[in-house]
Amino acid sequence: MPNEKQLQEAETLETSDAETQAAAEEEEKNFKAEAAKWKAIAERKSKQLEKIALSLKEKEKTEETNKINTHEGLSKDEVKLYAMGYSDEEVELAAKLSKLNGLTIAEAVKDNYFQAKVRERKDKEISDKAQIGPANGGAIFSQEEPDDREAHQKWYLDQMKKAGLS
Repeated sequence: MPNEKQLQEAETLETSDAETQAAAEEEEKNFKAEAAKWKAIAERKSKQLEKIALSLKEKEKTEETNKINTHEGLSKDEVKLYAMGYSDEEVELAAKLSKLNGLTIAEAVKDNYFQAKVRERKDKEISDKAQIGPANGGAIFSQEEPDDREAHQKWYLDQMKKAGLS
């Protein structure tokens, strides 16, 4: 027969088994609650990331549309200046003047400094066109000269007759 000591040990084992099982169940509940909490956090973060990605796509679309509408980063005023025949340097100068003086680009074009630079460029173009080009040197003769003296004399006389000089 079991004595009191053995009964007490058996009872202690039963209570410790019950306590261990209760602790395991409690731990499992806590684990499931923690997992559910992290899953909810992950879902919220995922939704936030989707919203951010969507807003970035929309922003890229609008930037691309603006880029297409303004001819690759140019403003409407700059496009108008190009259409009016201004050079790249003049358009850049007008943009700089408008920023420095707090004017629109259309007002910057009317600025005296800008007008002087445009006149300077046009005067330079006119002077470059007015210069005499290099001589073409003997354009009368169209064939290659022969190597020996008699053939050369005959060729020369023929060329002079063709040109109407002899």
